Amino acid sequence: PAFFILCCLFMLCRLARQTCTSRFAFSIGVGNRGYAMSQKELLKHQERLRIEEEEKREKIMKEQGKKTAKIEHLDPKGQTKRWFKQVSVDQFHSKASKSAQYRILLDDRIVLTPGFFPLWTPSEVLSHAVAAEWDMQVKTITPHMMPLMGVCCTAFDSIPVKRDHAISNILGYILTDTLCYRAKKATRRLYDAQVKYHQPVIEWSQERFNSKINIIDEGSILEAEQPDIIFQKARWYLNELTDFELAAFYQQTENVKSFFLSLALFENVIDVDWAIQASRAEENFQISQYGLVEAEHDVTEADIRTKLGAAVLFGRLVRGIEI
Repeated sequence: PAFFILCCLFMLCRLARQTCTSRFAFSIGVGNRGYAMSQKELLKHQERLRIEEEEKREKIMKEQGKKTAKIEHLDPKGQTKRWFKQVSVDQFHSKASKSAQYRILLDDRIVLTPGFFPLWTPSEVLSHAVAAEWDMQVKTITPHMMPLMGVCCTAFDSIPVKRDHAISNILGYILTDTLCYRAKKATRRLYDAQVKYHQPVIEWSQERFNSKINIIDEGSILEAEQPDIIFQKARWYLNELTDFELAAFYQQTENVKSFFLSLALFENVIDVDWAIQASRAEENFQISQYGLVEAEHDVTEADIRTKLGAAVLFGRLVRGIEI
């Protein structure tokens, strides 16, 4: 038996090694070539990327008349040293847009997103908020500690090229929306919390879409199928949003795991606290039953609250809504 177990472990190790090798080979492939690059090809590819990046920098400098700054060379902790002294906001009018753009400047240099787009927002207040995030990076720059900057990068780098994909992901939450699944009435505390925080949003959403929303009750695991008209109206609504607004809506939905909660947040029907209580009703019930796991439940909620609050603030400022 011991020899058999050793043989099994040996085969599993070989399989794991082959899997890791194939994944690495795939990860460094280019486009649809379908094979791994040699060392020489990889160096040529990296050099070509470097040249393209330099060309993009030069083009931006000619268009906007300023040098550029970009986060690069992060250490294993995801940080890099602060290289700038002053953060400011500058109003700019581009040839492509008639409206004013508010750029964030680091020592009079234009900030670039990871996708090499000049960072700006249509809201002066929002740009000052993003600039404050940069200025709060005292000795080191930690990108994940700048949630508003993260939404900005999504609006520039991801949404324009993956807009249909983002909308489809958001609509996918309608099928698994946490608001559409109700606990058994016997689980009284959880059921009451769901009725308190879920039902008002469901009723508002039904009126908003002029359609019934199906609720799966009694703890059933069946899929909550919804009328096609809800998907059609939701897609039309999302298609009408700007890239900035869609980036905010996407981050809201990702954090509350609910299209209907995200929509109610976006239209100022509920606030962040309500959305968190509604989205975490089941987890809060589990905590009340079995206790809080420190550095897990509390850290997760703090992270969600930070990202969700940033997305809500971002969405309201780009639409000119007072906060």
